[in-house]
Amino acid sequence: MTGGDLITARRSAASLDAVSLQLERRGLRFVDPGTEAAYRAWHVDEAIPLTRLGMLVSIVNWTTVAVLLVIVSVPGLGWAMAWIGGVVLPAIIGTLAVSYRPARQRWMLPLTAAVNTVSGLTCVWLCFRSVRMPEISMAATIFIAQFGFTIFRLRTVVATLGAIPYIALHELLTFQGYWTGDLDGVTTLLYSFAPVLSLVSGVLACATIDRGSRERFRQTHIIAAQRVTIDRERARADVAERSRELSEALSRLADSGTRGRLQPGDVVADRYRVVRALGAGGMGEVHEVERISDSRRLALKVLTGTSNREALMRFAREARIAATLDHPNVVSVEDVGVAPSGMYLVMELVGGPTLAAVAERYGDTAWALAVLRQIADALAAMHGRGIIHRDLKPANILLDDTVPKLTDFGIASLASLDTEPQHPVSVDDPTSVSLAPDGLTGTGIILGTPRYMAPELTAGVRDAQPTADIWSFGVIAHELLTGKLPFAELPIRVLLAGGTPLPPAQLDVPIERSLRELLDRCLDDRPAARPTARALHAALFVSSPPVISAPR
Repeated sequence: MTGGDLITARRSAASLDAVSLQLERRGLRFVDPGTEAAYRAWHVDEAIPLTRLGMLVSIVNWTTVAVLLVIVSVPGLGWAMAWIGGVVLPAIIGTLAVSYRPARQRWMLPLTAAVNTVSGLTCVWLCFRSVRMPEISMAATIFIAQFGFTIFRLRTVVATLGAIPYIALHELLTFQGYWTGDLDGVTTLLYSFAPVLSLVSGVLACATIDRGSRERFRQTHIIAAQRVTIDRERARADVAERSRELSEALSRLADSGTRGRLQPGDVVADRYRVVRALGAGGMGEVHEVERISDSRRLALKVLTGTSNREALMRFAREARIAATLDHPNVVSVEDVGVAPSGMYLVMELVGGPTLAAVAERYGDTAWALAVLRQIADALAAMHGRGIIHRDLKPANILLDDTVPKLTDFGIASLASLDTEPQHPVSVDDPTSVSLAPDGLTGTGIILGTPRYMAPELTAGVRDAQPTADIWSFGVIAHELLTGKLPFAELPIRVLLAGGTPLPPAQLDVPIERSLRELLDRCLDDRPAARPTARALHAALFVSSPPVISAPR
């Protein structure tokens, strides 16, 4: 685990859920690799105070040993002092110093195990070869082993590997003393049995401590996750209710002209201070804002160019749909309302670019699979709630570091929301979003980005099914994996012109055959033949390692 991985794991611990917190049968390892990484980062933080205390005790002990060696003038005093002063004490002090360096703390426990081993070997050798007191070697071996198994809070395997070398040396020198006649049989058995018993009891104690520590980690984060879920449910319910009320009110509005643009320093609804503009179009703006109550940075999307009833209702629809979702790969909605500048939507601020802006990474198989896995997970969550995005494309996927987040639900479908009347087809430019002037997303209205639109949407998007998102996913997958679009001509454009689309290019990338076939099926012109988002996520999960999602 690198320093960056350690920091990421620490930040991600708060986003763990009950499923990822499952332990293996013996309770000494989490089933999910990401959770195991998060636990080890947490464990390092928990072990730091006791490890520091243990290192301070070790420094005092070895300083005392050095003084005693000088007093009794043991044979080989110069060698012993050089070893203690040049190796043992610097190793202990170095490990203590590492504990104060966050970027180096990942080395603290391995260094602690190494120090424990060096201390044990040194003590055993001095007791047998210099002071000729095997009983002190036995006592020191037990003492040092117990430090390694309990005080230093090492993991069971690490602590055991650290203790075996000096216990084995003690056993070897003890039996050597018996063979040379320096020790009788009873004394040899006593001096050899006690350290072995200490090893066994230490392993059991360490395993018990580790198991208890993991259970504490698990319970702490389950409780924290439950609290976060309750808070989010309350916030989402509030946003959903407010957006519903706004939608009903806006449905009765008539056109009333345009509104002014926001400027840095402006305050919206007495709650958000504008920091800077992030982007603007003909009908809306996106600004980075600071929430006055807690200084949190968010993104505020405001509809400024029109108060047209349909545009306002579409905007309110986006708020309501997004408020029903709670997923690490979906941009979360924090607030919605109306201000003099226009209707606004407040979302989490994602600092990274869109997926469309990182085209130079297209063709990187490992990266593409990891991104696709998370997108499939988000789609599975959406489809499970009856939500269809209907405009899934790289430009609507933001990147928060390595975490893709779906956004822009302006034309998404939620079954309970689609109550608009039917309208005839209205397509002026099949390469861009089209909106009929007298409705939102009625049957016959082509709305979306044709490059990523399923062929069946030529009849309109009102009756779109989750399989339409799967088609879009298949186009994105082909683009991310190969750097090219799967079609020489856009199928929806060919169909609108009365032609027959050509079949898509087959994926030719080094991935499992079953996954390649599954991704090819996404572009089947028969919607029923396409896989589900959950099936895609499962296949991609096997093909790409889990990534710990950054918490909101």
